[in-house]
Amino acid sequence: MPKDVSSTGKEAAAPVLPWRLVAGAFLHCVLPFYLLAMLAAIVVRRPDHVEALLDLALRISPALLGGYALVATGATTFAALVDPLLRARRARREARDPRAPAARSERDLRRAIAASRAIRGARTEAAIAAITAANWNHEDPGHQALSRDLAEAIESSTRALATAAPDRRPALTEMIAATIEHIAAAQADLAIAQARADETQARIVAGYVEARYGPSQFSG
Repeated sequence: MPKDVSSTGKEAAAPVLPWRLVAGAFLHCVLPFYLLAMLAAIVVRRPDHVEALLDLALRISPALLGGYALVATGATTFAALVDPLLRARRARREARDPRAPAARSERDLRRAIAASRAIRGARTEAAIAAITAANWNHEDPGHQALSRDLAEAIESSTRALATAAPDRRPALTEMIAATIEHIAAAQADLAIAQARADETQARIVAGYVEARYGPSQFSG
């Protein structure tokens, strides 16, 4: 059944690739690791003047950072090797779940709407408001493709705006607005087609009931 995307509910988070998670963790921890290791070396060696401290830092820093980089590279490589296996397992699990495509479509749409808050502009905001207010039939392959395209469009657009030179942002903003408007229009067309199909199905059933049981209040 169509579902209002503005309704509240627990959102399923998009999966994070394991190797990216591992690499990010090592990058965030490199400075604390180095400082703590240096502090431990200072406590053990007890340098008595600045030159001795600098000499200690120069001697142990290559080993500390090199060893850290080696461990980080090994862990990230292992995660990257495991990643396809995990994704294949997830794909098999989703293939056994008939609701998986619809659930993925809902995730894509909610993720896109949340990310679109970073894009400014009256046209974009109006198109996103129309998309948010619309009833999306996530069981329909057409709506699933639209939600996927919208998520990709929003993701690439926010990335482009973040890295664009100031003089390029107005043109990018107009292009992004047109892209989202196209998706909003396509969704509206799908909704109209769905409504017509539902009405046709209702008339077929009403005609069947009337033919089988006599005049029906559903005929018209």
